[in-house]
Amino acid sequence: MKLFVIITALGLVLTTQCLANKKTQLIHYIAKEITWHGEYGNVTFLNNSCVFDVYPKLEEWKFHYQSSFSCPSWPDIVGEAEGRCRLSTSMKAVVHFLTKAEKDELFTYAEGKFWLLSQVYRNKDNIVFSSL
Repeated sequence: MKLFVIITALGLVLTTQCLANKKTQLIHYIAKEITWHGEYGNVTFLNNSCVFDVYPKLEEWKFHYQSSFSCPSWPDIVGEAEGRCRLSTSMKAVVHFLTKAEKDELFTYAEGKFWLLSQVYRNKDNIVFSSL
């Protein structure tokens, strides 16, 4: 009986970790797709119009970028990031936004996966294929 309980508990822990890894991986793929399509303006995510704001700034005689990503229909969530590379800073802002939105249950794993697959189907040259 004790062995059964231990195996069951271990199975639940491993399943939860596996699902968390899948969610994290999906968020990064969605972030790549959003960054690929909308780094310099607007992009639509789950029928919500979303906006990138990327500003260069000078710190210690080096350029840094401050990036934010938001969807006006989800006003409480803003993804923000700072860094030296414009593209990676933009992507980090999207990852930050998506992590908050997923935590607040504004979209589910299934909705995110469906959106990503619909984007892949519509545009065969997208960045997701290049990273597989």
